[in-house]
Amino acid sequence: MQDGDGGPSETAEALLVSEPTVERDRADRMIEDLRRSRTLLDAVIAAASSRRTAEPIRGTP
Repeated sequence: MQDGDGGPSETAEALLVSEPTVERDRADRMIEDLRRSRTLLDAVIAAASSRRTAEPIRGTP
């Protein structure tokens, strides 16, 4: 991106780095949240799978 005299725009250059960096950091946080959720779900699934019961699950015939 260029400024008025045809040279590189310092504002644009800064934005080309800062905005994608902020978005990458946000994506990293979201990915980590999903990993934590997956770990919790794995634990719930494992606990439910190891549970032996003769009772039917609610909502099933």
